[in-house]
Amino acid sequence: MLATQTQREEKPSERFQLLTPEQLRALPPMDWLVKGLLPSQGVAAIYGAPGSGKTFVALDLALTLSEGVGNWFELKCKQAFVTYIALEGHAGIAKRVAAWASHNNNAPVEARFVLSALDLRRPEHVSALVDAIPQSEGVPAAIFIDTLNQAAPGADENSSSDMGLLMAAANRISRDIGALVILVHHTGKDADRGLRGHSSMNAAVDTAILVEKKNAVRRWRVTKSKDGDGDIEHWFDLKVCSVGSDSDGLPETSCVVQSISAAETVKKPKGTNQLKIWEAIKAELVLVDRLPCDRALEIAKCSLHNIESRQRSGRAKQTLDGLVAGGHLKRNDGRVYLP
Repeated sequence: MLATQTQREEKPSERFQLLTPEQLRALPPMDWLVKGLLPSQGVAAIYGAPGSGKTFVALDLALTLSEGVGNWFELKCKQAFVTYIALEGHAGIAKRVAAWASHNNNAPVEARFVLSALDLRRPEHVSALVDAIPQSEGVPAAIFIDTLNQAAPGADENSSSDMGLLMAAANRISRDIGALVILVHHTGKDADRGLRGHSSMNAAVDTAILVEKKNAVRRWRVTKSKDGDGDIEHWFDLKVCSVGSDSDGLPETSCVVQSISAAETVKKPKGTNQLKIWEAIKAELVLVDRLPCDRALEIAKCSLHNIESRQRSGRAKQTLDGLVAGGHLKRNDGRVYLP
């Protein structure tokens, strides 16, 4: 077709802009929803095995963002318009939100929840979702889809074409709303290989956060970050909270995420003398990273005041050795410290 007065052939020089190093430096800096962890736009994933606590982590993040708490696990974050699409456990989502409100003494009013069925492979579903979510210029938004599997009923997660459709839909939502889309997903048989399904998903997300539970200890850690800090990890526990009573007057409970220090995740010893010494040394290690062995032995002897003085030193040394052998303490270069 010949170019008319209103149509003209686009010149290559008009399509591509060549930037100098100075112009690159003048570009706006990276915009973060959670500083160093989650960008303001794009697609991220929170994933883990069943029972790991991934939904609790995702919901805690969502409500923290929606209420403008200011930080999440000590990471600075913005307030955002949050839409949480809960496609699993409809009956439990209300209790989880109530538990968060009680634990944080902050009634969440800014978040919105979607319980309707969603199929990301159907363009009309994606369009309806984009139209339903309120948009506010200049204010970031976060959209949680929990879980990706339920947002694609019948899809083959190991198929590159099916996974391509899902990621294209997530990117469309992010682009049309100007939001960060956070997919809650599962691990495969081997958690070290990343998100369950075709490898293209791991390649497509901007950030991936693995939630894991080992020996009753939980943590989340970054396994992929295109532009942020790939070494972030935090430990947490699931604290039981009362959320009132059911229709029969019986108490109802749910859980909330509670950040804990790495020191709190160390397995406690079972022996009475070991527990006394371990607690005393752990309290001292709040102030310093490592204790000289002589100081650790002195603390151990003081902890065993119920033992005769002539036997106390030998028993303290024996108990310390047992704590090290059991993995409750470590000893190296004349110092004692927590694992």
